[in-house]
Amino acid sequence: MENKFSKVYILGSGELPYMVALICREYIENLTVIEIKLSEGSFLEKKCSSESIDYMALSKPDITALLEKETEDSLIVSASSTYLVPDHIIDKSNFFIINWHNALLPAHKGRNAECWAIYEGDSVSGITWHMLSGDVDGGEILMQKKIPIDESTTALSLFRAQTEAGAETFKELMPKLLAGDIKTLPQGVATKNQMHYSKDVPNDGILNLNWDYEKTSCFLRSMDYGALKLMGSPKVIIDDKTYSFRKYELIQDFDEYVNQAKENDYLLTKENKAILLKKLRLVE
Repeated sequence: MENKFSKVYILGSGELPYMVALICREYIENLTVIEIKLSEGSFLEKKCSSESIDYMALSKPDITALLEKETEDSLIVSASSTYLVPDHIIDKSNFFIINWHNALLPAHKGRNAECWAIYEGDSVSGITWHMLSGDVDGGEILMQKKIPIDESTTALSLFRAQTEAGAETFKELMPKLLAGDIKTLPQGVATKNQMHYSKDVPNDGILNLNWDYEKTSCFLRSMDYGALKLMGSPKVIIDDKTYSFRKYELIQDFDEYVNQAKENDYLLTKENKAILLKKLRLVE
């Protein structure tokens, strides 16, 4: 296959850039994974090192400077990246830039889309590969894949599924990119035009005791990133006191549930179901 590009830059953090790099390497040897420099010895750096993949950790200005100097025809893949590519880089004629977003655009633009899909009660999420444009998560769509959301889906489990779907669809997309055999579709009109920012947290991280079971479940699962605590620990206000809690349990059939709440646990009953908040701690 004749390659349209002589070089690939992969921008991002976590598992997906590494998976994309492995796919790209099947076609183009000249590739570099670039991560925004946060700390030494990142997960992505270790994964790239294990496969002898060229890796760089750079500041945002240094990434811009590197791309400004690049003159070769290059594919740039933004895969779970917080680097916003400047317009003058997007406009370079030697670049073809695509972006992975973990939602079915135009829904849930911005950050932490997996969290918001669950919190807002969506029955389906997914991923989108799209052309990069000057608008955040704008640009025409290259490929999408749906992922169902059920009552057991957490923010962490959904993000992992989105990462896998991103790699699967990129493997299908890559030969088309190299051959220039690309057809795009315009984004539809979003029914909710809200942009999610990194500072945004569902209901400011506070569980409302007046919510029904379904909304309470959506909130708890949207905040659930396991040990990562990406959204911080959820909180609840009981008798005018604010508590944080580390874990929870959703109990579908309360009639068959034997209450094993321990000290510092709190049991909510909702519509013959129960939710156990575990290890409450008073917030000073």
